[in-house]
Amino acid sequence: MAWPTLRTPRLVLRPLALADLAALTALHAQESVWWHPFRRAWSDSETEAFLERKLAAYAELYAGVLRDERMCLCGMLAADYATLPSAMRDAVVRFFDLNENWLGRVLEAGRDQGTVQFNGSAHNEARLIIGALEGAMLVARPYGDPERFEAAARRLLATLSAPAHDGLPAA
Repeated sequence: MAWPTLRTPRLVLRPLALADLAALTALHAQESVWWHPFRRAWSDSETEAFLERKLAAYAELYAGVLRDERMCLCGMLAADYATLPSAMRDAVVRFFDLNENWLGRVLEAGRDQGTVQFNGSAHNEARLIIGALEGAMLVARPYGDPERFEAAARRLLATLSAPAHDGLPAA
């Protein structure tokens, strides 16, 4: 499922696409856009690294939840999926679908740019990453040690910078 395009009388919000990179680079080069807090325009290499930073920020969402001694609500609900009312089951699936689709697009754009590497489809790689992050949260929780999760997340993201690895088979 694709992310929707939201339209208002003055604004159109749509998902970022690889075709937007040139325009995004030009936008980042305008000092008026990035003057605060950077006090300078972004270079081409900084703009290209944008997608890689998005992956790190995504993993940090999970880490922050764990540091606050909480867990991913949909991850917890998924554990009891069969006992949930239909509307809740649909919402849990939608949560994971939205995350997989967004992350798959980020991964595909990163692979097209050459900033991340993996074998197989971006969608399957997104499934692997989300499953690994959810699982790492579950394993770290009883230890009360967010660093266990953070170490696993760093290792997981490091595989995207290494030569392409054998992930899940392509769909």
